Amino acid sequence: MALGRVSISIDLHDLETLVGRKLGIDELRELIKYAKMEIDNIDGEKVELEVTHDRPDHFSVEGISRTFKGILGIEVGLAGLKSVWRTDLSHIDDVPNRKYVVFAIMRGFSLSDEAIRQMIQLQEKLSTIYGRNRRRASIGVYDLSKVDLPVVYKQANIDDVSYIPLEMNREIRGAELFSLEKGRIYGEYAMLNGKVPIIADSNGRVLAVAPVLGSESTKVDPNTRDILIDVTATDIKSLREVFTIFVYGLRERTLNHVVELIGTNALNEKDLNPTERQIELSDINKRLGVSFNMDEALNLLLRARHDASKIDEDLIQVKIAPYRLGVIHAVDIIEDAAIIKGYHEIPGINPSSPSSGRLHPITRLVGLIREAMIGLGAQEVMNYVLTDPYLASLGGTPIKLVNPISELYSMVRTAIWPQLVSLLARNKTLAPRKPKVFEIGRVASIDGGSVIEENHLGFAITGNEVTLTDVLVMSSSLINQLGLKARYEAINEENGINGRSVKIIVNGFTIGKAFEVNPDILIKLGLENPTGVFEVSIDELLKLIFQ
Repeated sequence: MALGRVSISIDLHDLETLVGRKLGIDELRELIKYAKMEIDNIDGEKVELEVTHDRPDHFSVEGISRTFKGILGIEVGLAGLKSVWRTDLSHIDDVPNRKYVVFAIMRGFSLSDEAIRQMIQLQEKLSTIYGRNRRRASIGVYDLSKVDLPVVYKQANIDDVSYIPLEMNREIRGAELFSLEKGRIYGEYAMLNGKVPIIADSNGRVLAVAPVLGSESTKVDPNTRDILIDVTATDIKSLREVFTIFVYGLRERTLNHVVELIGTNALNEKDLNPTERQIELSDINKRLGVSFNMDEALNLLLRARHDASKIDEDLIQVKIAPYRLGVIHAVDIIEDAAIIKGYHEIPGINPSSPSSGRLHPITRLVGLIREAMIGLGAQEVMNYVLTDPYLASLGGTPIKLVNPISELYSMVRTAIWPQLVSLLARNKTLAPRKPKVFEIGRVASIDGGSVIEENHLGFAITGNEVTLTDVLVMSSSLINQLGLKARYEAINEENGINGRSVKIIVNGFTIGKAFEVNPDILIKLGLENPTGVFEVSIDELLKLIFQ
């Protein structure tokens, strides 16, 4: 999976059914160009796609079909979802450790096994990515015909809880829940002072322990026609995001496009309504370097599944669906228009420059380093500067974003090597080949009250017999090719193995470090072979070369 993307699986026939016409693989390849997706693998009717984090509505086939219908002009504008609010079909108690909840009903489903699989995929992707691995929010679904309303959300003593969990054929009681796989993973988010959040029906039958596991007795199957949905959360924002995306996904499977809100202590009616923004036609044309007329601009926005209407000769009123979490500025709307038009259809413009230029010294040095590393048998990779909290903590003091779109990319990296080791872990089947990877990029560190950015080179190698020697051969060869000479001194590196960690010194200046990675880190990342890394500051190398 590429960084910044989410892997999902769809069935081509199911997609064609939802879109309402035959597509085929060739047309699918064309359509994804207009939807920020990539095909990862095709196996008969099964297609593996990579979609972007900023389009969570594409985490299942339903949202993809809605987008494709807009691109093809089959169905344009906002996908309407009528909300009906009721308050007499639920009872919500105070649950301190998972305070917020919403209950909803959607009716009129005709579910195949593939439709259920897509529902579960969307449920899991949202709970993992936007729900922070269920810590902030999680989703439950139930066959409404098997539930006696009203439904209840409350805390219960763990010793008093008994029910048949999903995929089991026997009842469990109390703390036995936490011995199950889901209990071991998510139990810590449920337990508080011996109590857990439960969802029960009016007969006291437990439907789920939130956010751990639902009940086998109310499981959705192909005979299900009406579905009860819950989202429980620790904050309102996460609940709103997860719930909105999920119900708009299920909308594509219903006949009436209605969601009944039967209880919540977190949402109100405007949360499911579209947001509105005005944009100027002249701004669209200026930013894209085009000359759309009003009709062309309106058509593109409608096919992007926004509602768009003309206010005057230059002003457009745009309504944005609530599941489009990434649309926060006028430029996001303009980007949607550009995507639907097709970037390949927009002519490029070479900006004029009043002066000539030459390569910056650091650009020249990076080119030399890149050629040297490739010549030494290493493969260049590219990661994002943003990373997750664990990888960020390995490099130094983490630098957290104020408003990250995903916890996977909530920190600015402080070193490159952790991401390289993580990449090797995701490709550990290549370990017998003793893979060597490097990256040249920027890192950040905290200096007093300021954030300092630097250019770094990171390198990693893994294999059954990899030692620090393999790493030092690479670092010494590189530095020699730059006309310098390195020496090494032992250090105590908390991320390395004692006796197998050194600092790299050139002309009396420390420019980086090299070490064999601590096995505890390798186990955490799922890498089974010894791994060595080095990382040096390119900025420091530049000073030494041109001093």
